[in-house]
Amino acid sequence: MVALDNHAIFGSVPRLRVKLASLVAGIALVSVAVVLGAIGFRGFAENGVRLGRKLAWRYTLLLFFAATVVEAACRLTARLVPDFAWPERLSRKLFWGFCAS
Repeated sequence: MVALDNHAIFGSVPRLRVKLASLVAGIALVSVAVVLGAIGFRGFAENGVRLGRKLAWRYTLLLFFAATVVEAACRLTARLVPDFAWPERLSRKLFWGFCAS
């Protein structure tokens, strides 16, 4: 019976661990890098600031879409791959990152 148990043979279930503070800080830093990169690429004129602002809004929209879809995608994937444990409240963490960006 022990030989048929996957957890006894292969060890514990792999778990994706995502800390709230590191995720939010990473998202905010990427947002700042996108804006500063656009301003550095176009210069600190009207076009550079406008491009940075547009890219920041597009990045934030991408984060909002990911935060709304990730919970349903995790539940669907958990049905297909039952051995893999998904992080708890990942969408809530992404919404905090959305607010930080």
